[in-house]
Amino acid sequence: MNGAGEGGVVAWLIDGAAAITFAAAAAFAGGTLLGPQMAAAGGVAGFGLSMLFLRSVQPRTGRHRIADFEPVDWETLQEPIEEAQFRGPEEDVLVLEDVLSVPADSRVVQLFPTPSLPSPGELKARIDAHLAGKPPAGELVQLPVDASAALREALADLRRSLG
Repeated sequence: MNGAGEGGVVAWLIDGAAAITFAAAAAFAGGTLLGPQMAAAGGVAGFGLSMLFLRSVQPRTGRHRIADFEPVDWETLQEPIEEAQFRGPEEDVLVLEDVLSVPADSRVVQLFPTPSLPSPGELKARIDAHLAGKPPAGELVQLPVDASAALREALADLRRSLG
């Protein structure tokens, strides 16, 4: 960092902080090993040498240059850029008509089939019967709390069909 340009003061401060840190370490080492006079000498020498080294390092310029470009006028675009870049041929488009329907001859295994839920009319009748203290009319739908047994059964069915 050469101290010129927009980061000059900040670059000097960062280099100075790094040099002070190194000087403190050199002073501690000198004071511990050789005494207090060598602590001062080690600190001054450490600061001077590290500051010389840090100021001699020049930053690399031009490593990531951005190519020149022309601004795009958004009003003249035929279609949005996002769609134009990612749109493929029309025959490659996958259209899912009904995600939940699985043909009978399909090899897809439905591990956790959704039970048929009662209609709103049946729900209202069951709620009314419950509030009146009568036994519920119709069948009760029990949703599984622990699906590990269903998963084991589905995997066993899959193994039987493959083997």
